[in-house]
Amino acid sequence: MTARLLATLGLVLTIIGALLLFKFGLPVDVDPKGAVHIILEQPDLAEIAKAKSYLRLGRLGISLIIIGSGLQIAAVWVA
Repeated sequence: MTARLLATLGLVLTIIGALLLFKFGLPVDVDPKGAVHIILEQPDLAEIAKAKSYLRLGRLGISLIIIGSGLQIAAVWVA
């Protein structure tokens, strides 16, 4: 691969990762509003699936940013 191709691929992956993080946010285990939730009914399976999806896509965004940055660093060393 040429340096130009590595740098371009790295930038594209970084941009996609940043957009995923913007849309789905960083994976967190704490309620940002500080609310304490009391479960009165059964768990909502749709909300559980949605939370898992957001967690997966947030982690994918972070991974793409790291991989994209690594490709950009590699492009500098290849050039």
